[in-house]
Amino acid sequence: MRKVGYAGALLAMLLVVSAEVAKADGKEVKYTLKGPGVSASFMLTADPSVTSSKNGADFTVLATNVTLDGLNIGTYTLEFMNASQGGGFEVNILGVTFDLSGAQLFTGTDSSPVMSTGNFSLDNGWFKLSASAVATPEPATLLLFGSGLLGFGFFARRRAAK
Repeated sequence: MRKVGYAGALLAMLLVVSAEVAKADGKEVKYTLKGPGVSASFMLTADPSVTSSKNGADFTVLATNVTLDGLNIGTYTLEFMNASQGGGFEVNILGVTFDLSGAQLFTGTDSSPVMSTGNFSLDNGWFKLSASAVATPEPATLLLFGSGLLGFGFFARRRAAK
């Protein structure tokens, strides 16, 4: 009975450590935007390479895996504004420019930003969007978690065979 208690405690610690590593090691941030009649998403690295910067007011980066209403539309340049410029970001998709103001979506400087995670409210005067940003875990973290679960399953099966 004592071994089962130790195994349970070990599994609980593995789950907690894996969850914390997944949050801390997220190298990409997935942004999901939802509004009336529209949904979109895009991926950015947590510390993106800035493609241009304008007088410390904003910067541009390349966003990958851009989807609009479930349709993958490729890679686009996004312009992020700091709080002094109204926050939010701007993107030109298929010839239409969307300028969404709201929270500043990064920390650090415009030349070396770190993308923020959380829930944000953005609008452009015509419609409001809610944006959520979550860090995506590294595959290595998921591998560690999966191998721990397999080990626990093997231990349980071995114990049942006795």
